[in-house]
Amino acid sequence: MKRFIFCLLLLSAFAYGQTSLSTLLRSKTVTKQQVFLTSGTFTPSANLVALGGWVTVEAVGGGGGGGVGNSSGYPGGGGNAGQVVVKMVQATVATTVTIGAGGAAAGAGGTTTFGALVSASGGTAGFSNDGASATNSGGTGANGAGFTPSGSHGGSGGQCRDGFAGGGGGGSNTNGAAYAGQGACGGGNGGANTLQATAAGANTGSGGGGGATNAGYTGGAGGSGIVIVTWQE
Repeated sequence: MKRFIFCLLLLSAFAYGQTSLSTLLRSKTVTKQQVFLTSGTFTPSANLVALGGWVTVEAVGGGGGGGVGNSSGYPGGGGNAGQVVVKMVQATVATTVTIGAGGAAAGAGGTTTFGALVSASGGTAGFSNDGASATNSGGTGANGAGFTPSGSHGGSGGQCRDGFAGGGGGGSNTNGAAYAGQGACGGGNGGANTLQATAAGANTGSGGGGGATNAGYTGGAGGSGIVIVTWQE
């Protein structure tokens, strides 16, 4: 009986030791991350390569610029957001990272790439001289308020993803910040008659604000893209 109890204790100690060893080995794995705000090169470490080079890449294209309004009462639409792509890939060699630029007024945003493995397209420009009055969703830029009597509001920019890539706000033909469409997740705000449209924030991938019917009628620039690389080693 004593021998049986001793064997049970020995087996329990062995099992505990195995569990502790497994936990210790798991604790050696560390999650790492590298954020690219500008173009550069991702160089995997020897440890990462030994583990297969698997990384998760989140890439955001540059946002489109806001549309241009005109003096006839038609404001511009907000710029459309850049594409957001999240993908697991193998990076066993140095990989070139290209950050898409934000589009100028009435211009498209640039494509963001992680080598040939991941590509996120830039957003298209907002409509210029748009006469519609509507609000779009899903990261698209809002339309301008249209040719209407005083009191017309620019639409709000569409929703974003993971805190990036919001639509730019639409412009208005009515003076005052209260009438300018608001950008989402760093997207630019629309102009409002004599109030100029604003640019989207850097590295947001969001669209620029739509131009108003005055103040040069120009739209705001879109935000540049970003790449976030996450891995374990």
